[in-house]
Amino acid sequence: MKFKRDIYSVLLKWTNNEKALLLQGPRQVGKTFILHELAKEQFVNMLYVNLGSESVTAWFSDNGDIYDDRKWADLFALYAKHSEQHFDNSKETLVILDEVQNSSKLFSGIRGMVRSCHFKVAATGSYLGLMNIENYYANRDKFFYAAGDMMIIDMYPMTYLEVIQAANEYGVEDVERICKFYLQYGGFPDVVAKWLETDSFQDCIEVLEFIYLTLIRESQKYFVGPFPTEVWTDTLISVVAQIETKKAVLMSEELVLKFRESNGIT
Repeated sequence: MKFKRDIYSVLLKWTNNEKALLLQGPRQVGKTFILHELAKEQFVNMLYVNLGSESVTAWFSDNGDIYDDRKWADLFALYAKHSEQHFDNSKETLVILDEVQNSSKLFSGIRGMVRSCHFKVAATGSYLGLMNIENYYANRDKFFYAAGDMMIIDMYPMTYLEVIQAANEYGVEDVERICKFYLQYGGFPDVVAKWLETDSFQDCIEVLEFIYLTLIRESQKYFVGPFPTEVWTDTLISVVAQIETKKAVLMSEELVLKFRESNGIT
């Protein structure tokens, strides 16, 4: 299922901007999907670089000797051949750097791409805060923000109005029913799609559980040692309780300990 997103009009305006794009937001809100749609509708070519894949990040590390402001087009042409994609160094090409926080070289090279190449570049990130932590604790700008050459846009799950519009398009017009769904499950696109497809409580819960477990699995690698799922669950419940009561709630001692062990965060 495809849903109309309000942010698409913002992305359309960006296509006429000379800057790169950094589209940031949580996992599973549709960042990659909407950039693919933008590429299909507004560009002639697209080169997709999935930095969430260890093999892809390894390829760029192995070919690190070519990193240079004037050679980004050559590097992407080489990667396009390696990944059986098409690349052309022109304004009609969109290069998507997905989960860019996994490569400091590519993220820090965005300024060079913008200033020395013709193609458009759009990066996504679900854990961009980790770059700030890396910069702080490494005492150097390992991840260089090309502030003057980059437009940063935040993307979130679907809003209530977006869900209403999606439901209407797929034949659901009962406002009370839509409201009940949104209060129970929120606006993750995959959950909205599952609800419109099956109208099943259990199906929606299973999709939410998958998103939750994906978050845990991907977050695990940023901590030292094993990190039980129960710790995440207890912590999220504590956050909900704090929001509901507007009072401080004791957070998981184990979570605090893991943060201290991993990043020196007090």
